[in-house]
Amino acid sequence: PKLLAEHRSSALFGAVVIAMLWASIFLKYVEDRNDDLVQARQTAHSFSMVFEENVIRSIDELDTTLLYFRRQIEDAGPSPDYNKILHKIDVPPDIVVQVGIIDSKGMMRASTAGRQPAPVLDLHDRDHFQTQLHATEDHLFISRPVIGRASREWSIQLSRRISYHGEFGGVVVASLNPDHFTKFYTRVDLPFSESIALIGEDGIVRAAGGTARDHRMGENIRGTPLFTVMRAGVNRTFELRDAQSTPARIVTLRRVGNLPLWVMVSLNKDEVIADSLRGFRIAAAGGLLLTLLILAAMEFMFRTEDGARQKSKQLEATSRAMARLASEDALTGMLNRRGFQDALEHA
Repeated sequence: PKLLAEHRSSALFGAVVIAMLWASIFLKYVEDRNDDLVQARQTAHSFSMVFEENVIRSIDELDTTLLYFRRQIEDAGPSPDYNKILHKIDVPPDIVVQVGIIDSKGMMRASTAGRQPAPVLDLHDRDHFQTQLHATEDHLFISRPVIGRASREWSIQLSRRISYHGEFGGVVVASLNPDHFTKFYTRVDLPFSESIALIGEDGIVRAAGGTARDHRMGENIRGTPLFTVMRAGVNRTFELRDAQSTPARIVTLRRVGNLPLWVMVSLNKDEVIADSLRGFRIAAAGGLLLTLLILAAMEFMFRTEDGARQKSKQLEATSRAMARLASEDALTGMLNRRGFQDALEHA
């Protein structure tokens, strides 16, 4: 502290150098961190768009199949051969668990699952039947994940209403394998863990996947901040941290076309900024070393300057002592002739 007080200008210069060093390290970290976050948001946005397109394409393909079967049934009249109609086309087994036909009383009359011909099952209590039974207009219904009574597997039921001259004639249903939506994304090699989910407007998760798997199939997210954002009805990319999402995650929510579905992609924020934080730690270690070197150099400079000042003072004192001795008598201490003449001239 004493040396700093005696060398204020040099100390100030050293402090400015150290401050500039640490400011540059911190600003570089902030820049790298922001770049990582921007890139992560773009990744989540692009990922969600691909996910949305995959969902739309898959559901459109199944809906086209349902419409085809329905047309065949309605054209065949009130007593169609359900099994014959159902086996006219091949259904991809990796996407569809089964395709079935349910009559107006809720009894399944034909199915592509299990032994053939399929046994009659009572499905009148299922949502995909009840919704179409009480529907006032033709629409595609997408159910919550359920275990099929014919297939014995988890599936999402897609159904269309069958009508005979305006009267309810039953339901044609396709059971979609939920893993179809997410199994591809589980293999995507991202530098950080991701979580994806297909969520209905009712807050029930239809499908979930990714390496992080923040959600599970059938989970109810109503009452969570994620559901609140979804209810706003706007596609968004935002940062989410709540009791169910620790650490913070970068989340993108997108509505799936005109369907009552949303796709969600989330990335671990800590993993996103891990590289920039690692770089900051390395830079901080180097900055600390440079700071110590600067402080050591400042102390050496201060002590060198202090030593030079002390020598200068000693030389001045020696010079004054020699001048005094040259002007005084060594025995009496009084001015000698030279001293007297100098004093006289000065007077």
